[in-house]
Amino acid sequence: TFEQIIRYGVERGQYAEAAGRVEEWVAERVHQHRHPSDSIEQLLGSQRWLRIEERITSEGGVVGVRMDITDIKRAQTLLLRAERAANLGHFSVDLATGNTVWSEQTGRLLGLPPRPTTMTEATLLDRLVERSREALSNQLALAKLGRHAFDGIVQTVPIDGIQKWLAVKLFPETDSDGRVREVFGTIQDVTQKYQTEIDLERAIGEATAANEAKSRFLSIMSHEIRTPMNGVVGGLNLINLDQLGQRDAQMIGLARASANRLRAVVNDILDFTRIEAGKLELEIVTFDPRAFLEEAVDFWRAAAEEKGLKLHVGVATLVAERLVGDAGRLRQVVDNLISNAIKYTDRGEVQVAMTGTPPDPRPLPEAASPEQRLTIRVTDTGRGIAPADRDRVFVDYSQLHSADRLTIGGSGLGLAICKRLVTIMGGTIDFDSRPGVGSSFRVELMLPVADIEPSEALVRRVPLRADVSIPPGTRVLVAEDNRTNQIVTEHALEALGCMVEIVGNGEEAVAALRDGTYDVVLMDVSMPVMDGIAATRQIRADGDETPILAFTAHAMIEDRQRFLEAGMTGIVAKPVITEELARAIGDVLAKAGTALPEGERVPVVQAPCGPQPIAAGPAASEPDRLLFDLSVVESLREALSPDTFGDLCAQFRVDVDRCLSEADGAMAANDRAGLDRASHTLCSVAATLGAEALEAIAREINTACRETGAGASPEAVIQLRQVAAETLRCFSACIAVSEPCHAPVAGRTPCQQYG
Repeated sequence: TFEQIIRYGVERGQYAEAAGRVEEWVAERVHQHRHPSDSIEQLLGSQRWLRIEERITSEGGVVGVRMDITDIKRAQTLLLRAERAANLGHFSVDLATGNTVWSEQTGRLLGLPPRPTTMTEATLLDRLVERSREALSNQLALAKLGRHAFDGIVQTVPIDGIQKWLAVKLFPETDSDGRVREVFGTIQDVTQKYQTEIDLERAIGEATAANEAKSRFLSIMSHEIRTPMNGVVGGLNLINLDQLGQRDAQMIGLARASANRLRAVVNDILDFTRIEAGKLELEIVTFDPRAFLEEAVDFWRAAAEEKGLKLHVGVATLVAERLVGDAGRLRQVVDNLISNAIKYTDRGEVQVAMTGTPPDPRPLPEAASPEQRLTIRVTDTGRGIAPADRDRVFVDYSQLHSADRLTIGGSGLGLAICKRLVTIMGGTIDFDSRPGVGSSFRVELMLPVADIEPSEALVRRVPLRADVSIPPGTRVLVAEDNRTNQIVTEHALEALGCMVEIVGNGEEAVAALRDGTYDVVLMDVSMPVMDGIAATRQIRADGDETPILAFTAHAMIEDRQRFLEAGMTGIVAKPVITEELARAIGDVLAKAGTALPEGERVPVVQAPCGPQPIAAGPAASEPDRLLFDLSVVESLREALSPDTFGDLCAQFRVDVDRCLSEADGAMAANDRAGLDRASHTLCSVAATLGAEALEAIAREINTACRETGAGASPEAVIQLRQVAAETLRCFSACIAVSEPCHAPVAGRTPCQQYG
C-alpha cells in the first residue's frame, strides 16, 4: 500500500520533513495521496527535491508522477538570496489568464503573508498611496498595450508603521507575432536611498538659502558699516594738517589711523565671509610682476621708515616680464605679509624678494601656455614665532598669545585670508621662523606667462602710486540723490581741481550726458526715479563710452559683477576718501588716454581743514543714545565754508522732513520697498551729521525691510517720527551750546536747560 511505501522510506531517512513527527507526517501524506489537489514539492534526505503530481483515475486508483526538480530549487534558492540581498522582488502579469505571480521577496516588501491566498494586480496597487496607485495603474495599462517600459518611484501606505519608497520597473514581453503576452516587473525597496537623497536635497537647499542669506547680510552690513564711516573718514581726509597746531594735528592723525585700522578690520571680515560663502571670484589679468612688487613695497616704505627699518626689494632676472593672474588678490597677500613683517619687527630690516623658475625646455602640448613657478618671500629680523604657535598661524580668528602681540592687536584674520586666497589661486604659503631671529614667509604660485607684443596695452589692477593725480579741470558728473553726500563729494572733487556738476538721479544723469561732455561719471547705485544701474545701461545703449564709476557702499563681489555687467568701468567705495577717489579717477582716465603724463603728475591735494573735534561732555558717558555727536558736526563746520555749512544744516532739516513724509506714505500704502528707500536715505543723512539716535532707529527699520521681507511695524515708524521731531527741535540749540544732547530723560534734554 502507499502507506507501506512511505513508511519504508521514513525508516531509511528518505523524508527530511518527517524527522521528529513520523506518525503525524505519515497521516498528512496519506491524506494528500487520497485527496490529491495541488502538486507537492518534497525534500528528500539526500537533499534532492521532487515535484509530485497525483491524480485519481476513473476506476478509483491513483496515478502519481515524480519529477526531480533539484536544479530548479537550487536556482530558486539562489534567486531568493539575491533578491533578499538587493532588497528586490519580481512579479509577472499573464495577459491571457489574468493571473499574477510574484516572488516571496515581493510579498515581504509589500508586508504580505508568506503565501497569500490571492495574488492580483489589485493586491499590489492597494499597498500604495493614492497618487502612486493611480500612476502605477496607468503605467500597467500602457505596458499591456506594449507602449513602453516604465521605471519610476512609488510610495506605499505604512507597512509595519513605516512608509516605504519602491522603485518599480515594468517590461512588456511579446510573442513571435509581436503581441504582448505578459508584463514582467521588479520592485526594489529604495526607502533609505530615497530618503537620503531627499535629506541631501533639503540640506543643499538649506545650505544654499543660508549662503544667500549670508550674502544678503554681508551686502547689507557692507553698506551699513561703511555709510556711517562717510562722515568720519570723509571728514578726516578733508582736513589739512598743515593748518593745525601740533597737538591738534597729532590728534587728527591718530583719528585717521584709527579710522583706517577700522576699515582694514571691516574689509578683512567681509573678505573672509565672502570666501567662506563661496562668493569670491578671481579677476585674471595680465600684469608686470616687477612693477607689481615695486609698487607694493613703495606703499610700505613710509611705515618702515617711521619705525627706523630698512625695506629692501629684489626681483630675479628669470622672472617673466608679463604674467597672468589675479594681481589684486596677490597684492592683498603681499601687503598683509609686508605689514606683518613691519608690525612685528622693532629693529633691522625687511626684505621682499621675487624669484621665478627657468622656462621648461620640453615642448608644450598643443594650445598650452608656458607657465612659471613664481616665489615671493618676505623676510624680517623681528620677534619670530615660537614652535608651539606654528600650527595656529593660518587658523581663522587666531592670534598668538604673547603679551606684545596682544598689544599690537588685529582681527586674527589676515594670514587666514592669505592662506585661503593663495589656495584659491592654486598656490601654497608657508614660513620658517626662529624666535628672536626673525621670520620668512613664502608664497608659491604657478602662473601662465603672457605673450608680449609691442602694441599690447598692459592691464594693471594693482593700486596706483601715491603721486597719481588727475588733470586740472577734469569734468566730473556726480549722480547722487543724498544732498549731504553731494556736498562732501563736491568739496573733495573741487579740492582735486575738478569741474563738478551734480544731478539727483539716474534720469538726470542720462540727460546730462546727452547734452554735455564729461571725462568721468560718479554714479550712485541707489537713487530714486532711475537707479544707477538702469542709468548706466541707458547711457551705454546711447553709445556713450564715458567712464562710469559706481559710487556705492555695496562692496560684495556679486554686486561688483552686477555693476560691471551693466557697463560700469569701476567702483569707488563710500565713504569718500580723497586719495582713493583721485586714484580711481586717475586709473580710468589713464585707460582712456586722458590722464596726465608721468612727469606732470602732482601730489594729491588735501582739502581745507578744521580744528580738533570738540570732545563730548560728561553726558556722553551715559547709556542713552546721543541725539547729536557734536564732534562730527564741528568737524564738518570747520572743514566747509560758513555758507556751505549753513546749506548743509538747512539741507539736513529738509532731508529729514522728506524722508519722514516718504516713510509715512510707504507705511500707509504697505509699500515695503518705499519704506526701505526712505529709511536707507534717512540713515545716511543722520550718520553724516552725527544724529546717532535717529540713525539707529532708521537702520533698524531699514534692516527689517531687507532681512524679514515684511517691513517694519507701525510702532517703529511712529517711534522714528518721535525721535526725528526731538532731533530737529534740539538741532540748533545743540550746535549753539556745543554740548552733546541725549535722548530726553524725564521729558527734558540738556539743550532745554539753555532755553
